[in-house]
Amino acid sequence: MTLPDGPKGLAILQFSKWLRDPLGFVSQAHKQFGDTFTMRLPGIGPMVIVSDPQAVKQLFTQPEIASPGDEELKVLLGENSVLLLSGAAHKERRRLLMPPFNGSRMTIWGQAILDMTTEAAQNFMDGERINVRDVMQEITLNVMLQIVFGTHDSGRRQQLRRDVGDRMLLASKMSAVLPLWLPFLRPISKGWKESQRAEQACDRAFYAEINECRARNDPDEPTVLAMLCQATDETGRKLSDVEIRDELMTLMVAGHENTATALSWLVYWLGRDPRMLERVREELTSLGDAPDPMALAKLPYLDALCHETLRYYPPVMLTMRRIVKDPVEIGGHRLEPGTKIWGSVYLAHRRAEVYPDPDAFRPERFLERKFSQTEFIPFGGGHRRCIGMAFALFEMKLIIAGLLSACDLELLDDKPLLPKRRTGLLAPDIGFEVRVRAKSAPGPIPLAAE
Repeated sequence: MTLPDGPKGLAILQFSKWLRDPLGFVSQAHKQFGDTFTMRLPGIGPMVIVSDPQAVKQLFTQPEIASPGDEELKVLLGENSVLLLSGAAHKERRRLLMPPFNGSRMTIWGQAILDMTTEAAQNFMDGERINVRDVMQEITLNVMLQIVFGTHDSGRRQQLRRDVGDRMLLASKMSAVLPLWLPFLRPISKGWKESQRAEQACDRAFYAEINECRARNDPDEPTVLAMLCQATDETGRKLSDVEIRDELMTLMVAGHENTATALSWLVYWLGRDPRMLERVREELTSLGDAPDPMALAKLPYLDALCHETLRYYPPVMLTMRRIVKDPVEIGGHRLEPGTKIWGSVYLAHRRAEVYPDPDAFRPERFLERKFSQTEFIPFGGGHRRCIGMAFALFEMKLIIAGLLSACDLELLDDKPLLPKRRTGLLAPDIGFEVRVRAKSAPGPIPLAAE
């Protein structure tokens, strides 16, 4: 089978370069081989990478391209995750999962998100240095636990927090995740063994919550877990405990880690340019002292800031892997059945003909025009676009609004913050810190670099 040209060398060497410098690797390959190229990874094999809008559209919609082939994610999320289902099963699961993330539910959760953000900010001390990612992970974990499980028994909730937190922490460590791609490392990897123990503890916590929820059997309970426990498919069958467990794990990984990463970048960009901070603060001030969460979510410049943050360094660098099931032509190349394809979100977001001056962080571009679902793809696209997209953007806006209303955050220096691989995510350096300043006066107060 003839594949598009791509970087040369042993698969293990390409894998090593891709792990160390994912953006440099794909950028150089794109420069050398064009919009469609092949990279080779051990344990996975050849991967065709696409990024131009037409190829991305085909990736999302072409019937000749089957649904996901990310076998490694089955180990992390479980084989019943909506991300890994295909065909009618995928369509039905999306139908069951959509209601918790619609507009009426977000109205209910909006004030809770603001309250949790304010509570976290109240624990900051004036002059304290805080690790941005740690703070964002704490807030987003609180949000996910609240909307998924509610506020039942506090003792068990604290244990659930610890178990889920440990699992998510290990899911973000390369020593625990590398064996997903290289299974031969699993028997000898300490990180992998720790990850498995954390997963077992997390599973016990999940199943305890599922059993408790089924026993309550409250049709008015406004939690995601309750909706999953009560949902039935077209035949009247309810989801099994294992199916619910897999969806809970998927929600925690996607709704906690990814959003925390995006928020960390947003704090950085606001700190880099006081003019952006002033503009978004003016928007926030226009809504008064106790703004309605839905009104906050509709602020145009805040919305543009969040979109540009997701464009510039998309937390998830690649779309879900897809597999060709029937011969198809993409990007001028005929791909045969069995070919594996990734869409590069990063490269798609750096196309100068779509995003003029793509290396500039410029939120205004999202006020000047709308981008199609094949040009702006941080949540994937087509019938497999992330069902939590609207909620993730809603959460980002409310958390950053809550923080800006509660305190000022100063960058510690003005050096560029470069992205680092955090397993599958494109994140700021793990040590990224800012200094907290008590809010001393109303109105715009720019973040200042020392």
